[in-house]
Amino acid sequence: MTAFSAFAAELPGGLSVEELKRAGRLTGYGSIHRAWTAPDVPNENLGLNVGVESAFFFRNDLNDLGNHAGVAPRIMPVPRLWASWDLPWRFTLSGSFSPGMLYAGITTYGLAGQTVFYRETDPAFSMSAVVHYTYADTFGDIENHVTGLALQIARDLDVWQPYLGVGFVVNNVSNLSSRVLANGVNGGPHTLATSHVYAGFRLDMVAKLGIQADLFGMLPGFSLVMYQAF
Repeated sequence: MTAFSAFAAELPGGLSVEELKRAGRLTGYGSIHRAWTAPDVPNENLGLNVGVESAFFFRNDLNDLGNHAGVAPRIMPVPRLWASWDLPWRFTLSGSFSPGMLYAGITTYGLAGQTVFYRETDPAFSMSAVVHYTYADTFGDIENHVTGLALQIARDLDVWQPYLGVGFVVNNVSNLSSRVLANGVNGGPHTLATSHVYAGFRLDMVAKLGIQADLFGMLPGFSLVMYQAF
Protein backbone atom coordinates (compact mmCIF):
# COMPACT_ATOMS: atom_id res chain seq x y z
CA MET A 1 0.00 0.00 0.00
CA THR A 2 2.85 2.40 0.80
CA ALA A 3 4.21 2.25 -2.74
CA PHE A 4 0.93 3.53 -4.16
CA SER A 5 0.16 6.22 -1.56
CA ALA A 6 1.43 8.92 -3.94
CA PHE A 7 -1.25 8.13 -6.59
CA ALA A 8 -2.58 11.28 -8.34
CA ALA A 9 0.05 13.41 -6.57
CA GLU A 10 1.05 16.73 -8.13
CA LEU A 11 2.95 19.86 -7.25
CA PRO A 12 1.15 23.18 -6.66
CA GLY A 13 1.04 25.70 -9.50
CA GLY A 14 2.22 29.30 -9.61
CA LEU A 15 5.70 28.63 -8.21
CA SER A 16 8.27 31.40 -7.98
CA VAL A 17 11.95 30.64 -8.64
CA GLU A 18 12.63 30.24 -4.92
CA GLU A 19 9.63 27.94 -4.53
CA LEU A 20 10.78 25.84 -7.50
CA LYS A 21 14.15 25.50 -5.79
CA ARG A 22 12.42 24.55 -2.54
CA ALA A 23 10.46 21.82 -4.34
CA GLY A 24 13.68 20.64 -5.96
CA ARG A 25 15.48 20.43 -2.63
CA LEU A 26 12.73 18.28 -1.13
CA THR A 27 12.10 15.92 -4.04
CA GLY A 28 15.58 15.78 -5.55
CA TYR A 29 17.62 15.19 -2.42
CA GLY A 30 15.05 12.83 -0.93
CA SER A 31 15.02 10.67 -4.07
CA ILE A 32 18.77 10.14 -4.54
CA HIS A 33 20.26 6.75 -5.35
CA ARG A 34 21.79 5.01 -2.32
CA ALA A 35 24.82 2.84 -3.06
CA TRP A 36 24.27 0.46 -0.09
CA THR A 37 27.90 -0.60 -0.60
CA ALA A 38 29.55 0.97 2.44
CA PRO A 39 30.45 -2.33 4.17
CA ASP A 40 33.67 -3.68 2.65
CA VAL A 41 32.40 -7.28 2.69
CA PRO A 42 32.90 -8.82 -0.76
CA ASN A 43 30.35 -11.09 -2.41
CA GLU A 44 32.31 -14.31 -2.91
CA ASN A 45 29.90 -15.78 -5.47
CA LEU A 46 29.09 -14.00 -8.75
CA GLY A 47 29.47 -10.61 -7.08
CA LEU A 48 25.88 -9.69 -7.98
CA ASN A 49 23.38 -8.29 -5.45
CA VAL A 50 19.72 -7.78 -6.42
CA GLY A 51 16.84 -6.50 -4.32
CA VAL A 52 14.18 -3.90 -3.58
CA GLU A 53 14.56 -0.57 -1.84
CA SER A 54 12.39 2.33 -0.77
CA ALA A 55 13.52 5.83 0.07
CA PHE A 56 11.28 8.06 2.21
CA PHE A 57 11.30 11.80 2.82
CA PHE A 58 8.94 14.32 4.39
CA ARG A 59 6.97 16.67 2.15
CA ASN A 60 7.30 19.54 4.70
CA ASP A 61 5.58 22.61 3.15
CA LEU A 62 5.53 21.24 -0.42
CA ASN A 63 1.72 21.35 -0.73
CA ASP A 64 1.60 24.95 0.52
CA LEU A 65 3.91 26.48 -2.09
CA GLY A 66 2.60 28.60 -4.99
CA ASN A 67 -1.20 28.41 -5.21
CA HIS A 68 -1.37 25.98 -2.22
CA ALA A 69 -3.01 23.33 -4.44
CA GLY A 70 -0.36 20.61 -4.15
CA VAL A 71 -1.33 16.99 -3.54
CA ALA A 72 1.37 14.87 -1.89
CA PRO A 73 1.41 12.47 1.10
CA ARG A 74 3.02 13.54 4.38
CA ILE A 75 5.74 10.89 3.97
CA MET A 76 6.71 10.49 0.31
CA PRO A 77 7.95 7.01 -0.73
CA VAL A 78 10.21 6.20 -3.68
CA PRO A 79 10.06 2.38 -4.10
CA ARG A 80 12.56 0.96 -6.59
CA LEU A 81 14.54 -1.97 -7.88
CA TRP A 82 18.19 -1.99 -6.81
CA ALA A 83 21.29 -3.95 -7.86
CA SER A 84 25.06 -3.85 -7.42
CA TRP A 85 28.04 -5.69 -8.85
CA ASP A 86 31.39 -6.25 -7.11
CA LEU A 87 34.22 -5.63 -9.59
CA PRO A 88 38.01 -6.15 -9.25
CA TRP A 89 40.28 -3.74 -7.36
CA ARG A 90 37.70 -3.15 -4.58
CA PHE A 91 35.35 -1.29 -6.91
CA THR A 92 31.54 -1.66 -6.78
CA LEU A 93 28.98 -0.41 -9.29
CA SER A 94 25.30 0.00 -8.27
CA GLY A 95 22.11 1.14 -9.97
CA SER A 96 18.41 1.63 -9.21
CA PHE A 97 15.12 2.35 -10.97
CA SER A 98 11.76 3.55 -9.65
CA PRO A 99 8.77 3.27 -12.06
CA GLY A 100 6.94 6.26 -10.61
CA MET A 101 5.32 7.05 -13.95
CA LEU A 102 3.03 4.04 -13.38
CA TYR A 103 1.30 5.60 -10.35
CA ALA A 104 1.88 9.36 -10.73
CA GLY A 105 4.82 9.15 -8.33
CA ILE A 106 8.52 9.94 -8.61
CA THR A 107 10.41 8.22 -11.42
CA THR A 108 14.13 7.78 -10.75
CA TYR A 109 17.21 6.37 -12.45
CA GLY A 110 20.32 6.11 -10.28
CA LEU A 111 23.94 5.02 -10.65
CA ALA A 112 26.91 4.97 -8.26
CA GLY A 113 30.50 3.79 -8.07
CA GLN A 114 32.41 3.06 -4.88
CA THR A 115 36.12 2.41 -4.40
CA VAL A 116 37.77 1.26 -1.17
CA PHE A 117 41.08 3.12 -0.72
CA TYR A 118 42.03 2.11 2.83
CA ARG A 119 41.45 -1.07 4.81
CA GLU A 120 42.44 -2.40 8.26
CA THR A 121 41.89 -5.93 9.47
CA ASP A 122 42.27 -5.47 13.25
CA PRO A 123 39.91 -3.84 14.02
CA ALA A 124 38.11 -4.52 10.74
CA PHE A 125 37.20 -1.22 9.11
CA SER A 126 37.55 0.42 5.72
CA MET A 127 37.40 3.86 4.11
CA SER A 128 35.89 4.42 0.68
CA ALA A 129 34.73 7.11 -1.74
CA VAL A 130 31.36 7.08 -3.52
CA VAL A 131 30.28 9.07 -6.58
CA HIS A 132 26.57 8.93 -7.42
CA TYR A 133 24.08 10.38 -9.91
CA THR A 134 20.25 10.39 -9.87
CA TYR A 135 17.64 11.57 -12.37
CA ALA A 136 14.26 12.18 -10.69
CA ASP A 137 11.01 13.16 -12.44
CA THR A 138 8.55 14.34 -9.79
CA PHE A 139 4.91 13.73 -10.79
CA GLY A 140 5.75 14.84 -14.34
CA ASP A 141 6.02 18.41 -12.99
CA ILE A 142 9.74 19.02 -12.35
CA GLU A 143 12.97 17.13 -12.93
CA ASN A 144 16.12 16.90 -10.85
CA HIS A 145 19.64 15.89 -11.88
CA VAL A 146 21.48 15.18 -8.61
CA THR A 147 25.20 14.41 -8.42
CA GLY A 148 27.08 13.70 -5.20
CA LEU A 149 30.40 12.71 -3.70
CA ALA A 150 30.94 11.22 -0.24
CA LEU A 151 33.67 9.68 1.90
CA GLN A 152 32.65 6.72 4.07
CA ILE A 153 33.99 4.71 6.96
CA ALA A 154 32.55 1.27 7.76
CA ARG A 155 33.07 -1.44 10.37
CA ASP A 156 32.75 -5.18 9.77
CA LEU A 157 31.20 -6.74 12.88
CA ASP A 158 30.36 -10.11 11.30
CA VAL A 159 26.55 -10.17 11.40
CA TRP A 160 26.15 -6.41 11.01
CA GLN A 161 28.16 -3.57 9.48
CA PRO A 162 27.59 0.04 10.60
CA TYR A 163 28.85 2.92 8.46
CA LEU A 164 29.02 6.72 8.33
CA GLY A 165 29.37 9.03 5.33
CA VAL A 166 30.04 12.74 4.80
CA GLY A 167 29.88 14.58 1.47
CA PHE A 168 27.86 16.96 -0.66
CA VAL A 169 25.20 16.89 -3.38
CA VAL A 170 24.53 19.23 -6.33
CA ASN A 171 21.07 19.40 -7.90
CA ASN A 172 20.06 20.99 -11.22
CA VAL A 173 16.29 21.44 -11.05
CA SER A 174 13.97 22.58 -13.86
CA ASN A 175 10.25 22.49 -14.64
CA LEU A 176 8.56 19.98 -16.96
CA SER A 177 4.96 21.22 -16.79
CA SER A 178 3.93 24.70 -17.91
CA ARG A 179 1.28 24.88 -15.17
CA VAL A 180 3.87 24.65 -12.36
CA LEU A 181 5.47 28.09 -12.68
CA ALA A 182 4.03 31.55 -12.18
CA ASN A 183 3.87 33.77 -15.28
CA GLY A 184 7.27 35.06 -16.38
CA VAL A 185 9.25 32.78 -14.07
CA ASN A 186 12.39 31.19 -15.50
CA GLY A 187 12.01 27.39 -15.48
CA GLY A 188 15.70 26.74 -15.09
CA PRO A 189 17.78 24.73 -14.76
CA HIS A 190 18.64 26.16 -11.35
CA THR A 191 21.66 24.81 -9.48
CA LEU A 192 21.44 23.91 -5.79
CA ALA A 193 24.08 22.43 -3.47
CA THR A 194 24.18 21.25 0.12
CA SER A 195 26.03 18.98 2.53
CA HIS A 196 25.10 15.31 2.87
CA VAL A 197 25.66 13.38 6.11
CA TYR A 198 24.36 9.85 6.51
CA ALA A 199 24.64 6.79 8.74
CA GLY A 200 23.32 3.27 8.50
CA PHE A 201 23.95 -0.39 9.00
CA ARG A 202 23.50 -3.70 7.19
CA LEU A 203 22.35 -6.97 8.74
CA ASP A 204 23.62 -10.17 7.12
CA MET A 205 20.83 -12.72 7.50
CA VAL A 206 19.29 -15.07 4.92
CA ALA A 207 18.86 -11.85 2.92
CA LYS A 208 20.78 -8.61 3.41
CA LEU A 209 18.80 -5.92 5.25
CA GLY A 210 19.89 -2.29 5.33
CA ILE A 211 18.71 0.93 6.99
CA GLN A 212 20.12 4.39 6.27
CA ALA A 213 19.27 7.84 7.67
CA ASP A 214 20.28 10.96 5.71
CA LEU A 215 20.58 14.67 6.41
CA PHE A 216 20.75 16.99 3.37
CA GLY A 217 21.63 20.31 4.93
CA MET A 218 18.70 20.43 7.38
CA LEU A 219 16.37 18.12 5.39
CA PRO A 220 16.01 14.55 6.76
CA GLY A 221 15.37 11.38 4.79
CA PHE A 222 15.69 7.64 5.31
CA SER A 223 15.65 4.44 3.30
CA LEU A 224 15.34 0.66 3.61
CA VAL A 225 16.70 -2.11 1.40
CA MET A 226 16.44 -5.90 1.20
CA TYR A 227 18.54 -7.83 -1.29
CA GLN A 228 19.99 -11.23 -2.07
CA ALA A 229 23.60 -12.03 -3.02
CA PHE A 230 24.25 -14.23 -6.04
